[in-house]
Amino acid sequence: DSADLIDAIRRVAEGETLLNAEMAASILDEFKKIKEELPHHPEHPLSELTEREAMILRYLARGDSNQQIAEALNVSEKTVRNRLSEIFSKLRLNNRTQAALYALREGIATLKDEM
Repeated sequence: DSADLIDAIRRVAEGETLLNAEMAASILDEFKKIKEELPHHPEHPLSELTEREAMILRYLARGDSNQQIAEALNVSEKTVRNRLSEIFSKLRLNNRTQAALYALREGIATLKDEM
């Protein structure tokens, strides 16, 4: 009804993410499908990541762009790109998607992370 719609609009405007049950199930199915594609390298423990690198991974996992990450951390976008390259190298990952999934799987980030 209209009250539910107004409430949903208000919640989204406040930054909340709303997913209906069908969308949430679809997203979980996709995560399950690509989980096997995600490299797991136990010889590269998370302890090799600096706190700053873990923070960058959290921002990346929630979908922030390099520019948004740079603004949040008060650094240049080039610094963020360099740090991401270091992270990819340390964890033997190839791209942002793998890095985001890695962060979620390893508990560095959650889908509910607020920075």
